[in-house]
Amino acid sequence: MIAAGGDMQIDRFLVPLVARLPGWVTPNRITVLRGLMLVPIVLVYPTHPLVAGWCFYVPAMLFDVVDGALARHRGISSENGALLDATVDKVLLHGLVWLSLLPHVGILLAVLLAGLDLALTGIRPLKRWRGRSLEANVFGKAKTIVMAFGVGWIVSDVPIWMSGGIVLLWVTVGLAVLSLVAHIGDFFGKRDAS
Repeated sequence: MIAAGGDMQIDRFLVPLVARLPGWVTPNRITVLRGLMLVPIVLVYPTHPLVAGWCFYVPAMLFDVVDGALARHRGISSENGALLDATVDKVLLHGLVWLSLLPHVGILLAVLLAGLDLALTGIRPLKRWRGRSLEANVFGKAKTIVMAFGVGWIVSDVPIWMSGGIVLLWVTVGLAVLSLVAHIGDFFGKRDAS
């Protein structure tokens, strides 16, 4: 979810922590746990939004940083792990938008976010077929980060933050469009001779 240069900065900070994790704690287990946190967030949010946000949503987003750092530290980064991570991002963020935040977000914004992410997900197999890189581009990485903050601010249930969260979700739509345009350009572009 973070650009490569950002990964190195975060890893430098997190390596002392992830190096102490027992062997049974794997990046994919952390990722699955993060996805499962959608359930308590959705159940707790209607009556205790601050608890849902601080006790479940914030840790879920922190786990998103830890799983990647752990995979890189152990040298076990994989395409399947990256796909699982991206899928959990989508399930968690869109799940919250549709299951808890729809009254705040509105149907138009929710449909745009989901439709653009569906289009971005759908272009991956086409890019694989053309032998193109499946890595997220800078717009896609920024889209996920901005959406995570936007959803987090809305979950906070603090009116000014909620308004800011809606603005961030509209920025997410713009970044998703830019990401999709870049992926389409890559799909139709010439391959490098290397």
